[in-house]
Amino acid sequence: MLFILLLQTNLVASSNLFFKEFDLEIPYTSNTSIHIATFQIHKQLECFSYCLKRDVCIFVSIYENNCILHTSSASNIIKSTPGRVIYKRIKTSLIGITAHWPIYLSNTKDIIKRQDLYNPVNAEFTTNRYGVAYSAIKITNGYYRLPNNLYKEGDFTFLAWVKINVVQAYARIFELSDESGTNCLSFIPYDYISRTFYAASGSESLEILNYPAIPSSTWTHVAIGIKYNQGFFYMNGIKTLEGRLNIVKMANNTKNIIGGSLTNNVDPFLSADLDDIKFYNKALSSEEILSEYSNS
Repeated sequence: MLFILLLQTNLVASSNLFFKEFDLEIPYTSNTSIHIATFQIHKQLECFSYCLKRDVCIFVSIYENNCILHTSSASNIIKSTPGRVIYKRIKTSLIGITAHWPIYLSNTKDIIKRQDLYNPVNAEFTTNRYGVAYSAIKITNGYYRLPNNLYKEGDFTFLAWVKINVVQAYARIFELSDESGTNCLSFIPYDYISRTFYAASGSESLEILNYPAIPSSTWTHVAIGIKYNQGFFYMNGIKTLEGRLNIVKMANNTKNIIGGSLTNNVDPFLSADLDDIKFYNKALSSEEILSEYSNS
């Protein structure tokens, strides 16, 4: 079971989410790379407040009146202990966000609307970029279905951590499409000549071509989206391309997928690891994308 406690740190831009994970424990250690501090508290909220004041605080343990703060390195010593709980902090911007899948300990729930990634094909859980087991998804010539109506029209941003395991031409990182495939957004990291963010609306389509290839076999933070009629692409917080892109309108997108296309029966599916997947119905600024890269 997963419980979410929301604490707002900036009423305009961002919030922190604390995941409550049952039957897990972080053993006490004096190692300062793991243990930050211990406090005596009267209420649980006091402990979360202590964590929020420290950027390096990622995990919280509460035992009776003791509040123990841990860094991200605590993920390496988490163990199964019946009856114990830990809390994991996730920083995110909530303005305009429509979906966020952190992928943590075999969980693929969206923390915004509680929408699950579903109907996996050739998919499993794997270690994430921090080495935490079952905290990223691995698809091997496969895919996950996404919920309907993640995009209507106008500004848009997609973000994720991606590790390409096999370079395959025309395999998509994501595609949002209506039933016919006539109107769609497709993020294609490789084709035979270039890299493509494809936006189709009826019989018209324009593409961003020749943005730098996403490196294979290494974790890379990617951000791609639309602002007005301009498409943009970032890798590891740095803008690598911006160019004109077609305006897409989709009254109903029901063929949404991570890892391929549900309207194209020719192109291959993706072979990659993915983590911390987000969709926004706005164009994130350069500063916001850099913050997402630095803090996720």
